[in-house]
Amino acid sequence: MIWELVKKDIIFLVASLKSTLLSIILLALCLPLTGIGFGIVTPALVCYVGFYGVLAYEERSKMHLLNLALPVTRKEICISRYVYAIGLVIFMTILSSIGSILGVAAIGKEDLREFVLSLPFYMILMFSIAILYLSVMIPCIFKWGTIKARYILVGIYVVILIGSGSINGVVATEKISESLNRYLSGHNMLLLIIGALICWVISLKISLKIWEKKDVN
Repeated sequence: MIWELVKKDIIFLVASLKSTLLSIILLALCLPLTGIGFGIVTPALVCYVGFYGVLAYEERSKMHLLNLALPVTRKEICISRYVYAIGLVIFMTILSSIGSILGVAAIGKEDLREFVLSLPFYMILMFSIAILYLSVMIPCIFKWGTIKARYILVGIYVVILIGSGSINGVVATEKISESLNRYLSGHNMLLLIIGALICWVISLKISLKIWEKKDVN
């Protein structure tokens, strides 16, 4: 039943939120062109829109009440949100990587082959940052709903934008592959993704506790 709930979220995004879907696809492809700082946070930024958009649509149309009326447990509903979110992160990480490759090829700042060789590290970094952001975002939505939680989430969103702009300024004169090799190693990448996945599991446990006790109306 979890997969049916995930498919429902995807259908909402594709059928009812076409403009949102188009926006996040274009952002995922184009935002990495502005530099490594914005490139590494692109999946986090667009997944916020893709995930929050579906839940906000359900809350406005009272579809979340229909979900509770279905023959599913609250635990299954909660887990389905996390499955949908991680699928969205993977999809947007791939799209953002394509956007980065196109940007490198178009700008010609560095050797395309050299960048492609460093792309796995780049993708791990993008994936991990998105997972960390959603690990904070999802429990906030379960706790306060999309309307109240948006103030906290927008605040974090702004911090990410400022941070990515700062990174762009620091490494503006370097190639992306050089920046990755300078600041990140295979060991650091492993620690980063393990840490992100641990945060993901902790986030799920927190959301399960919140959702099982929450009075929904």
